[in-house]
Amino acid sequence: HHSHQAYEIAGEDHTVLMAMLDVHRRSADLLAKQKNYEAAEVQLKCALRHRKNDAETRKALADRLVEHALHEEQEGNIPEATRLMEEALEFTEEDGKIMQHLDRLEANL
Repeated sequence: HHSHQAYEIAGEDHTVLMAMLDVHRRSADLLAKQKNYEAAEVQLKCALRHRKNDAETRKALADRLVEHALHEEQEGNIPEATRLMEEALEFTEEDGKIMQHLDRLEANL
């Protein structure tokens, strides 16, 4: 929340914006390590509301969604894993690996 306040005060300051996005990405990393995937994804989606084409944040979100999908697959939740992989495709150009995961998941549906 403090990063949002700083951003609001700074207005259009690019440096503050980039720092805020970095805070969101770091928070997401920490949350994902604790298996709080949804909270991590919320952090990154929030960052994208401020700068929707930020490549680093989009890649981080795609990575988190893939990680979450693989976790769901391990838990046996194939439909949710598939949904998360499909969502990950929206945020990355490097979709080869995701497509391989999707092919495997769809074979198990």
